[in-house]
Amino acid sequence: MQTKDQKQIQEEDNRLYQKIRHQTKPIIGNNIPDSYGHIEPALEPAWALAVTGSSYMMWEKSTESLGYFLAQVKSVKQWIRKDDFIEFDYTVLLHEVPTQEIISCHMRLTWLPGHPLKVKYFCASENQGLEDGSGMESGSAAGILHGRGANF
Repeated sequence: MQTKDQKQIQEEDNRLYQKIRHQTKPIIGNNIPDSYGHIEPALEPAWALAVTGSSYMMWEKSTESLGYFLAQVKSVKQWIRKDDFIEFDYTVLLHEVPTQEIISCHMRLTWLPGHPLKVKYFCASENQGLEDGSGMESGSAAGILHGRGANF
């Protein structure tokens, strides 16, 4: 696997960010990827951020005996903000291994390149409130579109 230096990652993040910021309408979509594994090109930025954001959930929820993979984005809606951050609401389906359960989670993601990715989520199978899955380090969606088939 080829490694990228920090400058390459920042450049890719900025390209992704600019692509999202220059949309004429907010990104709204359902069933990403579709049942054939296809992702509409206009929804690829939302998919890349969903993969990155859901990794926070999967990391926190995983145990020695349970792991998770992002199965599908059931819905995504971009919120228009007055500041420079971009914000999305997602409903994602996580595939739980080895139980094979599909868990529905709501995720709100806020991002600006050079700042930590902020992720808040709630999963339907849990009896607790909204969790902050954010880290203190910068998150990156760089490389997500090129390595779509790989699981975290």
